[in-house]
Amino acid sequence: MIAGMASGAAVDAAIKAMSQHADTLLIASVVGFGMASVFAASALQNGQSLFPSDMLHPAVVLRTVCEVLGIYGTVLALSLVTLTAVTALAQTVPLLVTLGAVLFLGERASRRDWVVLAIGLVGMLLIVKPTSDGFEPATLIAVSAAIVLAARDLASRVVPPSVSTLQLGIWGGVALGFGSLSLAYFTRIHWPEVSMALVLGLVLIVFLASTTFYCITAAMRLGDVAVISPFRYTRLLFGVLLGMIIFGEALDIATAVGAIAIAGCGLYVWWREVFS
Repeated sequence: MIAGMASGAAVDAAIKAMSQHADTLLIASVVGFGMASVFAASALQNGQSLFPSDMLHPAVVLRTVCEVLGIYGTVLALSLVTLTAVTALAQTVPLLVTLGAVLFLGERASRRDWVVLAIGLVGMLLIVKPTSDGFEPATLIAVSAAIVLAARDLASRVVPPSVSTLQLGIWGGVALGFGSLSLAYFTRIHWPEVSMALVLGLVLIVFLASTTFYCITAAMRLGDVAVISPFRYTRLLFGVLLGMIIFGEALDIATAVGAIAIAGCGLYVWWREVFS
C-alpha cells in the first residue's frame, strides 16, 4: 500500500511536469486509455467480460460521468496549483463520501461525526485560503474534483453487483479518453510536436498509474483491509516531499495544519467504519 501511494504521488508529479509541455486534455486522454487498458487486461485475466449487462444502469452512467469530470479536474488542477495543495485536498474525498452518505443515502451520523466533518472542512479552507491574499482561485478546481470524485464513490455504492470494479474502471477510462480527445478536437488545442521526451513522459504516466493500481490491488488482496487502509494517507507525505524536491514548493503553516486536520479526520472515519 505504501508503494502504491508513492507511485500514485509520482503519477501526480509526472502529470504536473508534463502539463508544462502538453495540453491537459491530451494528458487526460492518455491517462484514460492507459487506465482502461490496465483494467481490461486485469478483467480478462480474471475471466470477466468487458461488456457488463448493466453497463447502462443509471448508477453506472453517473459514476462514469463523475469519474471523467473528477480525473480531468485533478489533471487540470495539477497544471495550475501546487502538487502539495492538490494532494492534500484529494484526501478530503473520504470525508465528503461520509457527508454524502448521510445526506443522500440515509446513513446516520453522531454528534462526534459532525464535529469531525466540520474540522475536516475547516482543514480544506485552510488550504484554499479563501479570505487571504494567498488565495489561488485555481484551488477551487481541486476542491471541485474532490467533490465529484466523492460523488463517484457514492454512486459506486448503488451500482448493481453484476458490474465489477474492473469493469467500472474500464468504461471510466474509455469515457475519459474519448471525452478528452473529443473536447480537444472541438476546442482546437495546440498539439505539441511529437518528441522522444513527450512520448517517454506519457509512457511514464501510464507505467506509474499501472504500478499504483497493481500495488493497491495486491495490498487489498493479500493484507487485512482494516490494517492497511490507513496507509493510504502516506500519499500526502509523498506528495509534499515530491512537491518540495521537484517543484520547489514551500509548505506554509496554514497548508500544513489543514493537511494534518484532513488526514486526522480521515483516519477517524476509517476507525469508526472498522471498529464501530
